[in-house]
Formats: sequence, structure tokens, C-alpha cells
Amino acid sequence: MRKMNKLWRYYDKLTAVERVNLVLAAQERGDETEVHALENACPLAKSVRYEGRMLALGLVASLLVVQLLACQVFLTTILLDLSEETDAVPVLRRRLRFLLNREAAIWRGFVAWCQDVGHDARQVLRLAPLGLDQRDPAFFLIHGQIDRIEGQAEDAQDPFPDPQKVKTWRETFAWLFKPSGVETDY
Repeated sequence: MRKMNKLWRYYDKLTAVERVNLVLAAQERGDETEVHALENACPLAKSVRYEGRMLALGLVASLLVVQLLACQVFLTTILLDLSEETDAVPVLRRRLRFLLNREAAIWRGFVAWCQDVGHDARQVLRLAPLGLDQRDPAFFLIHGQIDRIEGQAEDAQDPFPDPQKVKTWRETFAWLFKPSGVETDY
């Protein structure tokens, strides 16, 4: 604890990006003492940028979750259609492949954008309204989707997302992040 107190002396010098990354990491490991120390040591002049950045990240993470949940609803609907109509299989397979590519493009665009602004995508995802652990159905569903998308990247038979669509989603997240008043001097 003594060593930690020495570090706390420098918390007022952190940039908004550094403070957010440390807060997200502390939240991920459940260290509320560290979260409070990081937030309480934030000078008033920097607190607006920190709070604005946290709010904007939460907004962007929420958009990601809404989009991925919407994809999941469409996928479930298509799978139900597929199970009922055997003569529509080729059309449904194309629709399913399209949605899987869209879902992967959304996630990869989000990851690329998070890297652009200096944050870990999975930590930022925790700011979305998902519940805090695997007992929440949305949390389980989204994290399952992301694990599947990441697995697709390693499987040569599954489709990779269109780079242009990834770019479009990356730009969408960047656009959503800017109007919140957060300066982008990373």
C-alpha cells in the first residue's frame, strides 16, 4: 500500500486518455479504491475532459451493443426461417453470410476506433449497459458474439468483413465520439 501511495502523488498529472485507461483497468479488476483515487486526484480543469471522454466512450459502446444485438435478432430470425423452409436455403445462407459479415465489420470498426483513441476495446465495452457479469443475458450474448467474430478471423473458411465496411464503422464511431465535446488530441 505504501508503494501505491507514492504513485497517487502523480495522478493529478495524468492525461484524460491515461486516466480513463487506468480507471477502466481498475474497474475491470474490481478495484474501487483505485477508481476513487484516480477520479478524486483529477484536477478540476482536467475533470471536464475526463468526464466528457467517459460519457462519450459509454455512448459509443452503447451504439456497438445496440448494433450487435440487432444483428443477433436478425440472425435468430433467419435461422428460424431456415429451419422452416428448406427450398429457401440458398437465399437464407446468403442473407446469413451478409449479416455475419456486417456483425464482424461493426466489431472490427469498433476495435480500430478504440485503438485510434488509445483505449482497449473490451474495456470500453464494459461502459455499455450490459450488466456486469455473465449472468446478464445481454452480457453473455455480446461477449459470445465477439468471441465468435474473433474466432472467425482464424478460420479461413468463414468470411472476413469487407475492409470498406470496417472503415465505415470506424468512421461512424469516430463521428459519434466527436460531437460530445471531447477533444481529440490523443
